[in-house]
Amino acid sequence: QGNAGIIDIRLKKAEDEGANGTLTASGSQGRYARYAVNAGGNLRNSRFNLFGNVGYNYNQSFSNSDFTSFQNGFVLVDDLYSVPVLRTPSVRTGLDVYLNDRHTVGILYSGQFADGLRTVNNATDIYGAPSFTARTAPDSILRAGVLDDSRHDQHAFNVNYNFAVGKGQNLNVDLNYGRYDHDNDIDQPNQYFSPNGAALSTANTSFVTPIDIDLITARLDYDFPLGKGAASAGAKLSSVETSNTFLFYRGLSGNRSLVDERSNQFRYEEQVVAGYLSYNGNLSESVSYSAGLRVEATDATGDLTTMGGTAGEEPADYNYVSFFPNAGISYATEGGNTLNLRYGRRINRPDYSNLNPFRIQLNELSYRKGNPRLQPEKVNNLELGYVLGGRYNFKLALSQTDDQVAQLFSPDDSIRLAGFETYDNLARQRVVSFTASGPVQVTDWWQAYVNASAGYIRNEANYGTEGTVDISLFNYRFINQNTFTLPGGFTAELTGQYIGPGVGGGIFVYEGFGLVNVGLQKRFLGNALTAKLSASDIFYTSIITGESDFNGLLAQGRVAQDSRRVALSLSYNFGNQKVSARRRDTGLEDAAGRVH
Repeated sequence: QGNAGIIDIRLKKAEDEGANGTLTASGSQGRYARYAVNAGGNLRNSRFNLFGNVGYNYNQSFSNSDFTSFQNGFVLVDDLYSVPVLRTPSVRTGLDVYLNDRHTVGILYSGQFADGLRTVNNATDIYGAPSFTARTAPDSILRAGVLDDSRHDQHAFNVNYNFAVGKGQNLNVDLNYGRYDHDNDIDQPNQYFSPNGAALSTANTSFVTPIDIDLITARLDYDFPLGKGAASAGAKLSSVETSNTFLFYRGLSGNRSLVDERSNQFRYEEQVVAGYLSYNGNLSESVSYSAGLRVEATDATGDLTTMGGTAGEEPADYNYVSFFPNAGISYATEGGNTLNLRYGRRINRPDYSNLNPFRIQLNELSYRKGNPRLQPEKVNNLELGYVLGGRYNFKLALSQTDDQVAQLFSPDDSIRLAGFETYDNLARQRVVSFTASGPVQVTDWWQAYVNASAGYIRNEANYGTEGTVDISLFNYRFINQNTFTLPGGFTAELTGQYIGPGVGGGIFVYEGFGLVNVGLQKRFLGNALTAKLSASDIFYTSIITGESDFNGLLAQGRVAQDSRRVALSLSYNFGNQKVSARRRDTGLEDAAGRVH
């Protein structure tokens, strides 16, 4: 009923109730095949929403790296070819119960159960030479094959309560538990040969590395109006316990003996208590601002012991409080232009595997180990941004990262031919960058998007007798995405990007590289079925080359992966597509993202 042509239509059934589902299947072929299948759906009425997804992923790929390193009067030419195969069933399911219009209770479970098998063929030519270019014939050749049989199980549970208190007020509570179990059984035969192929010696080793990680988080967030603006306040508790065992054996599976002095146990515990307060308001119709502060108290310990029970090294013990402020102001004109100035400080904690000090042999002359004394990165970022006509974005940014986590390559102190990879903190990284992006309507059937950025990077650190880091370079990146609307309901995409020289892992200076991707898409059955055919890295140009020079070890390398692929994907939607599950983060994502 109504007047002046206004009609009030009341539906007998809410539009967002009912059931729906999605079926997807995809496959791709490069040097090796990959495929994935998934099925998911929702069932919703006025009292509850039940949702779930099950899937299976098969992934086989390769990585081929060639490194030439010089240290202690030896040149080592290393060629490594790795083929991992990973089979991963997964499930995600949950239930939201609407107690009434204001109270919602939800539960959520997600799990992954991966079986992996990785084979590695590694050949290292060893030269006695005073430089890279002075080598002639190799003195000996090391061949190391690796067979890595692994199992990775991940479980995450969430309980959520949401209370719509009133106008502009909302209370949200999340409780989470995550469990991650990783087991690797690795065989590594090492064989030395003379240049003419005669066998010299053999050193067979194997490793068993079970890792258990328990994560518990509790989070409370409250949004409420305050004055002429809106405020948010909250608290979060995070607890992490990792138990790592490293068993070193002489010999291979089926015929091996444990070496106690090379076997260790490492336990890492971390508790973080955090609280925050933020506020958003307006000074006028055109000027808005925001400000906030997050405070975190961290207590962490890492303890390494040998299998004999003696201390492997002094325990790492940290207890500190950190402050993370943020502030911003924005000015909007009537023409749709906006000027923004923002400052923020954040923390990036290292992956748990980077803290694990176990010595994992890649071959007899190369190994990797973590660092339990690794500190989190602290990032200060200042940005000046301008949006023109609501379409074109320009940003000037200044960033300084203190204690940036760096991947370092150093020679071994006791074995002249051996080298290792580890992690440590740089003193700082400074970055000045400028970015411009926006859409370009070339024709009525050709839409383009362009993103271009350029910046100056400087990494600095002083490790005393172990060496220094002082790297400066100019970095740039260009991305162009093109979408073409074709006859017959087809849509095509052509995307190209080029990444200029940069720094990876803190000290590895890589050369520029680029890639081109193409795709063709069409919808069928009233847009319910979507088919897409695509090809990635079609010219196979995303090969990374570069070098690192640190602590007396100079390395030049090249890494290629299974990136040139052709893929076909199908997605079918059925039912009421207006039915959807709540989109929310659980508060476990930050801690779970550090599981590697």
